[in-house]
Amino acid sequence: MTRNEFCLVAFRAAGALSEELLNASIIVPVLLLQLGASMGSIGILNSFLAIAWMTQILGAWYVEGSSRKAKPVLILSAVASLSFLLVALVLCLSPALTSPLAVPAVIACVAIRTISMALANPAVLDLSFSLIDEQQRVRSFAWRNFVADLFGVLAALIVLLVLKYAGFPAAYVLLSILAAVAATLAGVAIMFLVEEPVARMPRRQNLLVFLRSSLEMLIPGSGGIQESGFRKYILIRHVVLMSRGAFPFAAAYAVTSIDMDVSLVGGFIFAAGIGRVVMSALLNLISRRISGAHIVMQLGLLLALGSIISLVAVPHPVTAFISFFLQGCFMACMLTADPILMLTYSPPDRKVRGPSLAMLACHPASIVWGLVSALIVEQSGFGVLSAIAAAFSVLGLIFAIPLRGRPKEAL
Repeated sequence: MTRNEFCLVAFRAAGALSEELLNASIIVPVLLLQLGASMGSIGILNSFLAIAWMTQILGAWYVEGSSRKAKPVLILSAVASLSFLLVALVLCLSPALTSPLAVPAVIACVAIRTISMALANPAVLDLSFSLIDEQQRVRSFAWRNFVADLFGVLAALIVLLVLKYAGFPAAYVLLSILAAVAATLAGVAIMFLVEEPVARMPRRQNLLVFLRSSLEMLIPGSGGIQESGFRKYILIRHVVLMSRGAFPFAAAYAVTSIDMDVSLVGGFIFAAGIGRVVMSALLNLISRRISGAHIVMQLGLLLALGSIISLVAVPHPVTAFISFFLQGCFMACMLTADPILMLTYSPPDRKVRGPSLAMLACHPASIVWGLVSALIVEQSGFGVLSAIAAAFSVLGLIFAIPLRGRPKEAL
């Protein structure tokens, strides 16, 4: 393993540790409930996170004209660390705050963390792409995710102990501080990255010109992204986002409806982490026998369907842990297949902008879906929302079949 590869693995591992210590899909929804929010607030949180992820296009704008990709990642790691500390500050002040103020404050802090991740993602993908041979992408991404997942399991054990022995809100304050430390370590890892010298970089476009040209690529008939194989990828990505639409509500549902103790939220993260480790290891072993990343995505959608069915059909603590284990397996498949499909369906001159355009194309639907899911879960309950998500999983299994080969036309 080269020095740069080691730095990227360390960055991924520390980043995974910080993300899991204050998991936006499991811990934060339960925290919002403990602050007095309703289940519908989780859907609003998801909408804000979707808006935050759309800022990734700004990161692509910076990277396309920059010879130094590691510097912005270092700065944004510091921003992520600061956002975790702000969560801790809000929780320390929560006794003096009313619930209507504490809830949006936490959502805003988590959104800032997500924005920092979104802005850094194009630079990280660009650095990763330059180090990975095309024939080794499935194996390389699976290995990096496997190491990160081990740290995710470590984070789950920390969460389990902290929630069990520390009270509210002290447990979440401690988790936020630990997440800030982990985000700082991710920045330290990226500091030691040695970038390849670039003879000449293209001049960075004006931001408004860049955004306008990016949006034009998404318009049918413009000769842009819709005329390439990327259109099929965007379609399946919409379906995948909808298929996991019930996941953020699952922990809150288990705590409120199955009457499980809040301290077991750490167990949910542990089960999901074990699922990710097992599936990443399995993908690493069978990567040479897999004909394409689309098969990995189809496997993930099948696991998502099993996760939803197991939680709703038999509402029991055991099936809840099984559900989160399958969620972890699903995430391992997506984390392996998604970057590869992004890069495969992006023409060579748009490797950086392509993934960001996918975010820009897909997340408006995620914003709407977050608000709609909030309304559904408030009016009809978690069961109806799960049935809709299961239907999208089935559609995804069908739509993922054409995702084969490379696009015939350039971006």
